[in-house]
Amino acid sequence: MKGFVTTPLDAMQVQKIAQLVIDAAHLAQEERNSRSFTPISAEDALSILDRGGWQQQTIAVFSPKGGVGKTTLSVNLAAAFGVLALRTTLLIDADMSRANAHIPLGIDIEEQPANLFSLYNRVIADGQRTGRYVLHAKTLQANARRYRGKLDLLPGIPRPHMAGLPEFVDDTKRTMDIFGEIVRESRGFYELRVIDVGPDFNLPIHWAALQEADTVLLVVTPERTALSDIAGILPTLEKHLGTLQKFKLVLNQFDEQFGITPKDVVKFLGGKVTIFGSIPYAPIEARQSINTAEPLVLQKRLTRAAEEIIKLGGKFYPPLDRIGEKKEVAKGPGLFKRAQKALAD
Repeated sequence: MKGFVTTPLDAMQVQKIAQLVIDAAHLAQEERNSRSFTPISAEDALSILDRGGWQQQTIAVFSPKGGVGKTTLSVNLAAAFGVLALRTTLLIDADMSRANAHIPLGIDIEEQPANLFSLYNRVIADGQRTGRYVLHAKTLQANARRYRGKLDLLPGIPRPHMAGLPEFVDDTKRTMDIFGEIVRESRGFYELRVIDVGPDFNLPIHWAALQEADTVLLVVTPERTALSDIAGILPTLEKHLGTLQKFKLVLNQFDEQFGITPKDVVKFLGGKVTIFGSIPYAPIEARQSINTAEPLVLQKRLTRAAEEIIKLGGKFYPPLDRIGEKKEVAKGPGLFKRAQKALAD
């Protein structure tokens, strides 16, 4: 509500209208110039309103078990936001055990020292001079790498052994505080932040990511070992964070032939978390995607797995559902083939 007038419109009310328009135009100008301004099309607005709106999000993708597809999901979800939907998106590779989110994106991190370690190194060096560890916008921008569209990547540490360097282990609180600064500062530039979190939440950066996230996608594969790992950490997460409300389960590499149903998964976990999304088993397509550095969601022919990831993204940014529908999924016979068949008939 910018203001109001009363009827009948006399000279005073007409003057009031003019001033209301001027004030509203100035306010709109200020909003558009703001770093957090989010432009949307009319179609997007209708779709968003129909789904009850949307909000900026920091989404952490996490599992205590390796090899369940965290990085694949993180990369494809970020690509859906930043390239398909053209929302400003930052993918943060915070996996301190095996940082490799750059590989499925085809980004060479060896060509320049721009990554999580160089960012920490800069912030700590500045902090030792000033006594305050503050992440400046230019430091974040200098270490983020553009992929395509509006998707940027903050690469992780180049080598696994670097997770044990003083920059990360000497001062646990400092390490967590700086990561919090990364998330908070990135909110001014990116509407959506996706964090690929490593499996060991005892590492300070992993724990900071879980704390800072608005939503945590718990990735689990349909097998007892993976489910046991999730079940084992839920009490600890609930104790330290106070609630499991922001944790959402993503059932990855799912196939009914594996002998376990989504209902079984929820029951196994005591109903503490519910299934937010289910991605079908597609090992060949996933490996081809990684080896060709072409995310599943950006390929011309969408696999069922890609469709489900886009649908998952649509739960955060509703217009993605419509974008996914426009993509080619399972193309039937072309015009020439149909004409051939008609003539033959």
